[in-house]
Amino acid sequence: MAIRVEKPAFNVREKLTELDSASIPYERMPKGSVIQTVHKYFTGYTAVGQTTTPTKFFDLNIYPKRKRSKFLVNAIIYYSHGGMGSQNADSYDIFFFLYNNEQPIHQNTNLTRSFGYTNNNAWYKTDVPISSNDVDHTFQYFAIHENVQMLDDPQDYEVGEPINYSLRFMCQNALTLNRANHSGGSSGGTSSITVMEVAS
Repeated sequence: MAIRVEKPAFNVREKLTELDSASIPYERMPKGSVIQTVHKYFTGYTAVGQTTTPTKFFDLNIYPKRKRSKFLVNAIIYYSHGGMGSQNADSYDIFFFLYNNEQPIHQNTNLTRSFGYTNNNAWYKTDVPISSNDVDHTFQYFAIHENVQMLDDPQDYEVGEPINYSLRFMCQNALTLNRANHSGGSSGGTSSITVMEVAS
């Protein structure tokens, strides 16, 4: 006697549709998964004089969605300094810092340059920044840029509570964010910061 076995109908497309990746709990996401990305542009410009403590230029908040995450931080800063058109910009030292809340991160403590105000928590320092008066318009009409990237591994944050990442600076003399020195606000660049929460 023949036995007939019938399998229930199975529609692969329907089953895939039922899988909603947005419903996967953050705690179950595999290591290396990007949990969220936060990004901000900064188009305005700020001009400052001598600044002797790390001062915030721009920042953003990220609200962690799980414990034990790491945070990939990428920032780019466009700027010019008051000595761009001079033959020697020796009095325009510039230091850049990256902060998690009020703690400096990504420091290079080997950078010990000081202009009378010492702070060795910077990721970038210059003693004599780029400048020139040997070309038709000198270097007054373009903005320099620096960028920094690091994987931050904080241990003491709370899920849902903001972590503030900020780009800060110290400068010996005039410094302008996002604009060329002699642009009247019409030329320069756009600074930004991006933070990705990564499962670890």
